[in-house]
Amino acid sequence: GELSRGYRRTAPVITGQVVVIIDEDTPREIVLADLIVTDADSTFPDDFTLMVQDGVNYTHAGNTITPALNFNGPLSVNVQVHDGGYTSNTYNLGITVTAVEDVPPVVSDIPDQTIVKGGAFTAITLDDYVADPQDDDSAIVWTATGNVELTVTITDRVVTVSAPDMEWTGTETVTFRATNTNDLFAEDAVVFTVNDESQDEPTDDGGGGGGGSCFISTTGFDLFR
Repeated sequence: GELSRGYRRTAPVITGQVVVIIDEDTPREIVLADLIVTDADSTFPDDFTLMVQDGVNYTHAGNTITPALNFNGPLSVNVQVHDGGYTSNTYNLGITVTAVEDVPPVVSDIPDQTIVKGGAFTAITLDDYVADPQDDDSAIVWTATGNVELTVTITDRVVTVSAPDMEWTGTETVTFRATNTNDLFAEDAVVFTVNDESQDEPTDDGGGGGGGSCFISTTGFDLFR
């Protein structure tokens, strides 16, 4: 608005920026110090506010941007500043997004289990057996394959395994696969055994499941160990 006769405030102008480099898939808050601003009647950055606008290949929560999943290369983020009276031009803030090698999760050995006919297998908390450098445990998707007669259920990353009936005996191998948000995975095979009640009652075998059967999927090749 008009401050005095013959004088009007002017809008700020974003004229440049500092170098901004971030890693792939990494959030970054955009701040006033990232910008070079000229304003004839205001001192930058005093009393200025910054606004990140919607754009391509990123999302934002307030002024914190996150590149699109697996995006790397030049990224242009639309920003404006406000000096308390006027809003600046929209400026395309250039960000270099550095590629980061995607790696699969690491699944540790899930113990085999052996019970007596009519007994119950111990529930398995899968979060205890996975690590991923980029994803939280809650982001890992688990699946199970290989069971024929045993029922395997995964709910909130907790496994329950049950026999078809109280008289069933036998052995089945179930392979658990952990897949991260980059669609890379690792597996571990677990042996579930139900013995006849006439045998000596065994205990859960902590020497477990993966010995020689862990499988890791990587971008370029597969590793067996």
